[in-house]
Formats: sequence, C-alpha cells, structure tokens
Amino acid sequence: MASPTRVIIIGAGWSGLAVAKTYLQVANTLNRPIHLTILEEGETEGGVWSAERIYPGLVAEVHNGFYEFSDLSMVDEDHPALELIRGSRVHQYLGTYSKTFHIQPRIRFGVKVVNTRRLHQGGWRITTKTGEELECDKLVVATGLFTKPKVPDVPQSTYTGCSIHAKFLGRYHEKLIADRNVKNVVVVGGCKSAVDTCSLFLSAGKTVSWIVRPSTHGVSLCHIDPNQRPNLIAAENVRLFSRFSPSIFSTSDIGYRFLHSGNNALGDKTRKAFWKKLTKMTQNPIHYDQSVNGRKLQPAVSDGFHELPYASIVYKDALFMKCLHQDDPERLQVYRATPIRLQEREMIVQEEGKELAVKADAAIWCTGWQPSADFFSTNDALRLGMPVSVDDEKAPEVFSEEWQRQHTKDQEVLSLFPQLRDNPFPPREPRWSQPRMYHQILSPELIAQEDRSIAFVGFVSTIQTAMSCELQALWAVAWMEDLLAKDAIPDLPSMQESVSTVNAWSRNRYGLRDTKHPELIFESQSFFDVLCKDLGVEKWRKWRKWKGAKWWQKPKRFAQEWLTPYRASDYKGLVDEFLENRGLSIEPTQMVEAKTKAVHVSVEEVYCKSDGSSSGSSVCL
Repeated sequence: MASPTRVIIIGAGWSGLAVAKTYLQVANTLNRPIHLTILEEGETEGGVWSAERIYPGLVAEVHNGFYEFSDLSMVDEDHPALELIRGSRVHQYLGTYSKTFHIQPRIRFGVKVVNTRRLHQGGWRITTKTGEELECDKLVVATGLFTKPKVPDVPQSTYTGCSIHAKFLGRYHEKLIADRNVKNVVVVGGCKSAVDTCSLFLSAGKTVSWIVRPSTHGVSLCHIDPNQRPNLIAAENVRLFSRFSPSIFSTSDIGYRFLHSGNNALGDKTRKAFWKKLTKMTQNPIHYDQSVNGRKLQPAVSDGFHELPYASIVYKDALFMKCLHQDDPERLQVYRATPIRLQEREMIVQEEGKELAVKADAAIWCTGWQPSADFFSTNDALRLGMPVSVDDEKAPEVFSEEWQRQHTKDQEVLSLFPQLRDNPFPPREPRWSQPRMYHQILSPELIAQEDRSIAFVGFVSTIQTAMSCELQALWAVAWMEDLLAKDAIPDLPSMQESVSTVNAWSRNRYGLRDTKHPELIFESQSFFDVLCKDLGVEKWRKWRKWKGAKWWQKPKRFAQEWLTPYRASDYKGLVDEFLENRGLSIEPTQMVEAKTKAVHVSVEEVYCKSDGSSSGSSVCL
C-alpha cells in the first residue's frame, strides 16, 4: 500500500476547515491514504471567530443563512434565517463543523509557524516557534487575511495604561471593563473593528475618545434594519444585484454591455439610479449632519458605489448611534487627528495643526492588518505570488517591472469600465506589491511548472466567505491531486495576463483599501462562476436540475436564479458533483456522523416575504 500523503494546513479558520474537509472527503472517496494535520496558532478553531477573539456585542456583518458552509446549516429552530449572528454563535458553529467532519482531532492548537522552506526532494519543511520541524508533501496556507496586527509607530515608553491591538480585545476586554481605574478608553481607527470597540466600551459605561485620521473619505457607515424586507444583506447575494457592480470576471454578456460598457445610455442611467437608491437607503439614516461628532466623520462624497465596500454596518437603534449624536464628551467624542505619542495616561494627538492631550487609561488600536503568511522568505514569497513590502531591501527589481505595466493595464480596465474613471478616492500609494496568484490560489509560474506541493486558500475578501473558501478549497485540492481537466488551466502567458488584468481592476475598483488584500465585495458571484467553470461543475446552481431546459420552459426557476439570494446550500454536494463529472467513482462517505436540525424557515421565504509599543506590541504595558 502506498505511503500516506502528508498534508499540512496552516490555519483553522473558515478556509482551513474548508480545505481539511474537502481534502479528507476527496481522499476518502478515491481511497487515497492521507495524513492530514492542521497547525493553528490560536487556542481554538475559528480564526477571527476563535474563542479568544470574541467579545460582547461582536456580530457578523452577514445575517444567518448566509454565513455557513454548504453541508451544515447555521439556520435551525432556535436560530431563524436572517437574524443577527453573534460572534459566539459563529465560533460555536465552526467548532461543531470541525467535530462533525472529524477535523478537530487533526488540529494542533497553540502552534505558531515561523518559517517554511522548500525541500530539495520535494515538499516543505515547517519550523514552529518552539523549534519543532515538520515535513509534508502538500502544504496549504489558510491563514487568511486578518491575523497579523498592524500598529502605528507611536512612541509609548512612558505610557502607564494598557495598549493593545483590537485582535487581542477578546482576551483583555473583561479585565479592562472590570478595572475601575480604566475610565477613559481611546479607540484609534475608522473601520468595523473601531465601531465594534467603541460600542463595547460605551455599553460598559466607559468614556470613549475615537481617533480617526484626517482624510476626505471619512468613516463610511452603513445603516441596516434587520427587520427590513427585502433584507439588504440577503439582497447582496442576489445574482441580479451583483450585476450592477462592474466585474472583471464578466465582461462579455448582455449585462455587461447594458450596464457597464458605457455604450448604452439607458444602462448607464439604470446603473446610476440603482446606486443612488442604495446610497439613500443605507447612508441617509446615518444623519451625519445631526451632530458635531457625525459631521467629523462624514465622507466628503456620498456615493454608495465607492463607499459601501468600505462601510461599517451599524444596526437600527444601536447604542453606538445614539451616543454618537449626543455630542456628550463624557460618553463619546470624535477627533479627526493623528496620534503622536502615548505618555502616562494620555494620548497626544495632532488635530488641525494643534497638539491635544486625550485621556487614555487604555488605547485600542483598530488600525488594520499586515499579510499574515510572513513565514516565507522574500524570494519564496515572490515566487509564490504573495505580496511583499516595497520597503523590503531583499526584494528584486521585479517591482519596477510590474509597475511599468500598470499604466497599460489600468487604461485597459478603464476602457472596459468607464465609470471607474470617476473614482473620488483614487488608489493609495502602494506599500505592498499586489498578490500575483491565479484565482488567488497559486502563482501562474508554479502552476505552469506543475508544482502541486502548495496552495493558498482564503486570500480574498468577499461577502460570501464560507462559499468562497469551499470553492477555492476544492480548486486547490483538485490542483494538488491532479484532478482538474487539462483544459481548465490556460497556458502561462494567459494566466499572467489574467492576473495583471484582475490586479488592475482591483486597483481601480477597490483602490482605497491597501492593494495587498484582494477584494471582491459585490462581484463574488461572477468569481464563483469562474471557479465552477474550471471545476467543470454547474454555475447556475438554482437552475442545474433543469440543465438543457430553456428559460421560458421553467420561468419560476429562471426567476429564482436571478432574483432570490444565493446561499451556501445551493452548492451542496459540490465535491461529489466535481468527482462524478470527472468520471471518478463515488463511494458513500462515512465522514458525517451528526445530523443537522431541521431548518426553521428558508432564506428565500423570509427574503421574499413582503412585511413591511511602536514595534507592534499587543500586550498591556
């Protein structure tokens, strides 16, 4: 009998669990021996949603029914569709998934990877923080986008309070809330984690000072009423909804020609009306002009097309919004300022050219993230197509060669999508190279060399996290096990061209965010369609049972395909479908032991119902 294939997955969040389940299912079905291990730095599975990162008030931005894997629903009798999902619920769900599919016994918790290097005989050697070395034939990096904190270089040697990145809020929030000496909390940053952190300490009765750096884009807030029908979060998963955003993965059909080519006046008018209405629905209820605090946060341009991808969701009647508009400095005060230093129990900031001292018994840095897979050398990172800092002295001249091609590619994308020329928030000066991975899974060069020893999963941000992870996991496993059809992989020049085009589109569509993080906020469905095509599975998931039928023969199903939200269950059985279509024998799998509870109500029913230290230290000093 052949020796088992040694597989190591780094990370046990959404993407790591999806890869593990997929790899085990494929290996079990094809009777291929496998020894699979997951290395997880945290104490529990879940990644962002691990137990040590959860705190009161933390909720998912996607509602119940749209944040789950295809083969285990989070919707049940006790948790109906479209309700808010608490962070603790997400963690519980991922734990259940891990146990249900026999993944948890394969996870090694508390293992931090510090170095990986390729072996001459093939495979990879992994070194952990404790000095342990592990070898594997196949390596899947599933650390995701948001694991390594980024903290500004702000001096704090004389600071006597507590200074932590938001990543560690789950560990320290109870201590900070209970400490009577912590009365004034400073929150730095303008993203979702900053809003969540402000909400946490406002609920605890602390005085919150919110520091947001000066900029024209302000803080974009998106107002959501969970009881609104149709539900806006569900609507984002409707195929027709996604067509109103320009996708580089869909540039030849009638939807593109009508809405995005710039050659149809009615299409342009329709697209603009759609985004104008969406902007009004989500941003007008924020009432920025209602208070001094609100006016400080208001973006210079009110345009949902450009703002909503960066918006932080606030729910109707939230305490945060009430405190924001009270203009009560004993509750919440906003500063459009730059942190200068932390000293004693104060943060010194610069606002409008003046230095101000802000009381700070605790400082929470909600200031973003750096690429998490930092255990590769610069040369390996470049070969793998990963982002590398422009300040890295070891980086070769490949940066300048790539940037010289950017202008041509930018013009090509702007010609495809003329509306992107009017972006009020132009791309930032890059601090990192853009990822150069085909489908964000592996570099074209390594694919062309048929290097099947490594893949990346979960390195793209979408509103359909779980489904993105499942599809990318199947693509990665299929590639690593040589199961993809030969015509699924284009030649090297075509892949390189594709990567450059996607990067140019990403710069111009989502340039406000750092380019090291690929974004597919509203265009994920067309990306999924591309992955399905490569895998040889049906992309029309609601229509697939009637494949071959004309739309007028099944008008109800045709309408469901375009007008009802896509959810994970539409992709149920994806792995078996892929294997069957490849002509591989499918045997009943014994992996699943637990049964899910009955679904209380379908998402479609609810949706369609017409009811109304400076080095980045993250510990307390």
